[in-house]
Amino acid sequence: MATRRKILFLITKGTWGGAQRYVYDLATHLPQGTYEPVVAMGEGSSLAQKLSEVGVRTIGIPSLKETRIAGPQMSDFRAFADLIRLLLDERPDIVHVNSSRVALFGVLALRGSKWYTFFLTHIARRPSSSKKTYTPKILYTIHGWPFKEPRHLIITGIIWCASYLTALLSDALIAVSRHDYTLATYMPGITHKVTHIPNGIDAITLLERNEARKSLTKTPAPDERLWIGTIGELTPNKGYRFLIEAMADIPPSVILCIIGSGAEYKSLTAYAEQLRVSSRILFVPALPNASQYLRAFDIFAFPSVKEGLPYALLEAGASGRAVVASAILGNKEIISNPSLGVLVPPQDATKLAQALRKLADNAELRTSLGTRLADHVRATFTFDAMLTKTLALYTTLV
Repeated sequence: MATRRKILFLITKGTWGGAQRYVYDLATHLPQGTYEPVVAMGEGSSLAQKLSEVGVRTIGIPSLKETRIAGPQMSDFRAFADLIRLLLDERPDIVHVNSSRVALFGVLALRGSKWYTFFLTHIARRPSSSKKTYTPKILYTIHGWPFKEPRHLIITGIIWCASYLTALLSDALIAVSRHDYTLATYMPGITHKVTHIPNGIDAITLLERNEARKSLTKTPAPDERLWIGTIGELTPNKGYRFLIEAMADIPPSVILCIIGSGAEYKSLTAYAEQLRVSSRILFVPALPNASQYLRAFDIFAFPSVKEGLPYALLEAGASGRAVVASAILGNKEIISNPSLGVLVPPQDATKLAQALRKLADNAELRTSLGTRLADHVRATFTFDAMLTKTLALYTTLV
């Protein structure tokens, strides 16, 4: 019987978001006779809980934390040491890194583990189980280059250098969006390593409109007003501040529902109070299988500042929702022409409000946009295609 190849998935956060959904989908669909998946992650428990329910082994790395501060933090050194120990203990055949922070740590830790093994066996002369040649391959999935985020020019330059080092030290890269693939090809020595494999989804299960609304509002009767909705982690990259600001220019009869949890919850609720729109905004903490509630929404709003190829937008499209999204490159790969949805400039609450009002006033337009987008997403972004291409890449690495 052939030995199964071990794939160690690394991700910075164990909360639930697009990158975590990507890891979950791959780890739970690997051919069992060929691959053994193991998922290691930092803070957060949602991903670990979902994986444990289907029998995928997980490993927590408490020292691995996400931060928007550029440059090394004290916890980074602990995380680096923990990753070296993890790699030596697990000895995976492929290390599949996701999210930019753990990707950099992962490639450096892998090189560090080789130096550490060399020191033990050839300099310190200590007996070690790591004496055998250990050369796992590193695969880095780019869920949106971090240097695309709006930051000071110097900080952006530092992050670009870190991203380039990560790509250079990786054996192969997957870009989930066409634009990120193109950016990778501009980096010297990277073109031959990168493959464009878009995110893909299976058919999603949807609650009926009234059932979904009653579940979200926890009331016995469904709310009959027009609903704008969105789903995602409450972080600056999602642009929810601009969506809340837009609500001030939208008729009072319209409701906004935001499904998600995150660090920005307090500031967003305070901003809604400041603009006096809090009575029309329903904040719902992150829910398991949140996509099942999409039919509660008449319009799906997605005002992100930075994305790779967002699952939330794919699922909203597949559900038949009319979409208003920011005109950033990841979103434009899904809303690829005006017949599929409405795109507005990012970080522009005025234009966002105008687009939302236009759809709120035109039920026929909402229906036609939603129908065409659903057909497009179901035909173009399939999970089967994503899995097949990823497995083919694994084969070339081992």
